Amino acid sequence: MRSYWPAVLVPPATGSAISPQAHGARGRAAVLGTSFDSTGAERLSPRGTLAGYLAHKVVEHFGGQYANMELVYAIETTPLGTGGAIRQALRLCKTDHVFVLNGDTYLDLEADEIENRWQDHHNPIIVAREIPDTSRYGRLRTDHATIVGFSDKGHQGPGLINAGCYVLPKPILEETGCGESFSLEADWLPRAVMQRRFDVFVSRGLFIDIGIPRIMREPRRC
Repeated sequence: MRSYWPAVLVPPATGSAISPQAHGARGRAAVLGTSFDSTGAERLSPRGTLAGYLAHKVVEHFGGQYANMELVYAIETTPLGTGGAIRQALRLCKTDHVFVLNGDTYLDLEADEIENRWQDHHNPIIVAREIPDTSRYGRLRTDHATIVGFSDKGHQGPGLINAGCYVLPKPILEETGCGESFSLEADWLPRAVMQRRFDVFVSRGLFIDIGIPRIMREPRRC
């Protein structure tokens, strides 16, 4: 097994989700640094780091090397949506699969176990987390170890949510039929899980939605 796995980090689309923390290099770095430092970053090597809003701040702070990891930036010149931007970053990667991480989510990720799951089956993987109340997030619908669909927000009670981490084969977004700009979660994933198998990995790690200022200031454990 390799020591490092390539990863794409997806920062928040705008600063509004993490304002006012995001409006300076230190604040922006704090959000990105959470993902780099705390989600198995010693084993994940961000080959394609997406940057749109305040891209220059991200590049200035991290440069081309961070914590022994090579950083390569895929910078949007026009809005591509999460799906289009991730597709752009995947083209920079040199391996057959890539970890994709949402930059506004803290997840103490079991990277070794997830990599083993990929090596066993070579199916795309959505990482899930069980939480006490899914009403803010929507739910994943699963059949054993497979994703079969998504439920909208509003369903109260415990359940599985999309934890904002994926393992994707490098070419998977090249023939989406979604055009140049599209949302990964709204436009592509609901159709994609109907067309091919997506495995689910249920993380046991600490999950914090750091995209919400109140939660970022007062972390809640799930």
